[in-house]
Amino acid sequence: MNKYISLFLFIGLAWGQNEYEGPIWHVSTTGSDVVGDGSEGNPFATIQMALNNVSNSDTVFIKSGLYTENINWSMASNVRLIGTHMDSTIIDGGGLDIVIDNSDETSHPSEISNLTIQNGTTTGKGGGISLKMTGELLLKNIKVDNNYALKGGGIYIEGQGSISLLSTVVYIENSIISNNTADINGGGIALFGDLISSIMKNVTVVNNSASNGGGITSGSAGNYVIIANSIFWNNQPTNAGGMIFPYYSNIDIPIGINNTFIDPLFIDDDNDFHLSIGSPCIDSGTELLVVDLSGEMLPGLPPDTVLNLDSMSYFGVKPDMGAYESNYDVQQTCIADDGTEGIDLWGECYSIENTTALGWPPFIPDSVTSLPNELFSLVNLTTLTINHTNLSGEIPSQIGNLSNLVRLNLSSNQFSGGIPVEIGSLINLTSLDLSSNQFSGEIPIELFGLINLEGEIEYITGPGGGGSIFHQGLNLSNNMLTGSISEGLGNLINLKSLDLSFNQLEGDLPPELYNLDSLRSLNLSNNLFVGEISEEIGNLLKLEGVTTYGHMSTTQYDALNLANNLFDGFIPSEICDLPLDWENSYMDQNQGFSISDNQFCPPFPPCLVNFVGTQDTSNCTQMYNQNNLDMPMNYLLFQNYPNPFNPVTSLSYDLPKDSYVSIIIYDMLGNVVSNLVNSNQSSGYKSIQWNGINNQGEPVSAGVYLYSIEAGKFRQTKKMILLK
Repeated sequence: MNKYISLFLFIGLAWGQNEYEGPIWHVSTTGSDVVGDGSEGNPFATIQMALNNVSNSDTVFIKSGLYTENINWSMASNVRLIGTHMDSTIIDGGGLDIVIDNSDETSHPSEISNLTIQNGTTTGKGGGISLKMTGELLLKNIKVDNNYALKGGGIYIEGQGSISLLSTVVYIENSIISNNTADINGGGIALFGDLISSIMKNVTVVNNSASNGGGITSGSAGNYVIIANSIFWNNQPTNAGGMIFPYYSNIDIPIGINNTFIDPLFIDDDNDFHLSIGSPCIDSGTELLVVDLSGEMLPGLPPDTVLNLDSMSYFGVKPDMGAYESNYDVQQTCIADDGTEGIDLWGECYSIENTTALGWPPFIPDSVTSLPNELFSLVNLTTLTINHTNLSGEIPSQIGNLSNLVRLNLSSNQFSGGIPVEIGSLINLTSLDLSSNQFSGEIPIELFGLINLEGEIEYITGPGGGGSIFHQGLNLSNNMLTGSISEGLGNLINLKSLDLSFNQLEGDLPPELYNLDSLRSLNLSNNLFVGEISEEIGNLLKLEGVTTYGHMSTTQYDALNLANNLFDGFIPSEICDLPLDWENSYMDQNQGFSISDNQFCPPFPPCLVNFVGTQDTSNCTQMYNQNNLDMPMNYLLFQNYPNPFNPVTSLSYDLPKDSYVSIIIYDMLGNVVSNLVNSNQSSGYKSIQWNGINNQGEPVSAGVYLYSIEAGKFRQTKKMILLK
């Protein structure tokens, strides 16, 4: 019997996989090729599985992580392979075979970007990327490193236009081709076949080797490469071979214009190809490049405008050469107090090499309204804290350069626009606080790849016994964020605090939220969340709140705050498993707890008797929560809803058994205003409305009123406010 059950389960899972049809297929190291379907909430575990499912013009999106694969390309055409960031999304061939390969029978990608492709090997062509194709291919923001082949150690592209007379054009932009080896041609890149050309912009080709053309070879007659704003360095035995047209580049080819050939002064000649201060490649590129190759007898239609950059896309007076745009120009350096080269920020010189923390309050004049570009050259920063300034506008994408950051706190400024996706590449972050700004749009899914986010209490010494500071795990509160919470939230398994309060977020809570069992503080208040609270909330057994202390003060980070949303249904009894002092009537203040101003329905778990707050029960039906008994356990009178009100409010109460019920409304002098209920009633969950009319049928004036219930020996009174 179990055999057949397993078979049905397998068939059901396989059927479920086919329900998702793209066009964006998601891959994550936490996904599954068995039960995953490629959706954002249920991703595949391997890139190969995603490519096996794609259709024409689909996109495969790969979350940050290490993927050890040797990929055979899909039959589908115009497929894009997009990672999260070059430094955080890595495809490793494991030294077994080509990393990305196609054949005569398969199609070819239209784009490969935001990836590192490494450790591929073959006795044939192309250790990292090996493609036969016609048409166009974009390789952007990729690093192709430490691959081996007979030809084209890093990349081998073969044009197949001899019969169709279709050309092949390979665009390579903002990429690094490094440490690759070929036995014959093209240690870094080899272009062969018919009618093939390449346009290379801001590419760093370094430390590659082959018998011919260590950096690049354009080997067939009529094939050519246009190179702009690029660096070719230390490729053996030569940097380039074939028909090469370089412009504004660091390369030793005696043709082209405005080229140079001098040590580019990388941060690290072996692995870190950012430019050091004083590099001759800084500000040495061009923002506009128009070429005329009409006299070269080249096949096809060579481009005329190769570059036309917006001034916002680079720093300094001109773009730099190479893949990495530096965050300073040749005239903005200084000497720091420790004698090392530095950057001038707000009148002080900060060492580029040795500045690891920049904390509030740095001296930032009130007149400064944007983050200076020079800030992003402090690549060794582990802590960046800037609060309570006039800084506004969008955070530059160069924030992603600060890859060593552990804490990033830009709260209480005036930043706007979307949260930059590049923050998702800061994989060392343990604390991220962007609260109290004006950010809008959805929360970037890249943020949910920051698996080291945690949060911690820092204890400090000082007058009066010192104190403590809570660096929250993820705090995006007090912004204007919209959309729903991605299922990717479940990746943040170490998170101790999550604050998304005071935004415009909506939708149901993702089930993955209830797996974050390290949470001590969860604040989702003042949004537009809907749906019921899962019984899995009982998993959050560390949700007890966080309290920090200073001189003569304390700060409370709520244990659980769901107030002012649109949650509805029954609250599961498992909420009582949370480590809260339910017997203490001040628990909601001491530990921080609120579910008020939602649409939760009675009966409520016994532990919530004193903490229900105001609920809109007007849409509640006589349903019974399966986690509770079918009838109320106790007499209860709930706070009216809405409160204040005008002109109608609802009064809800629970009767555990048949009772004679009297509900009377009084004014603040104790005078009877209305005998609202005066009858025998059966047990159950009850509700009645009052429309502000007294016993004489007259509308009463605005003010505070009391409503009191008597049922058996049960007596209780509450206040309500009528507005006019």
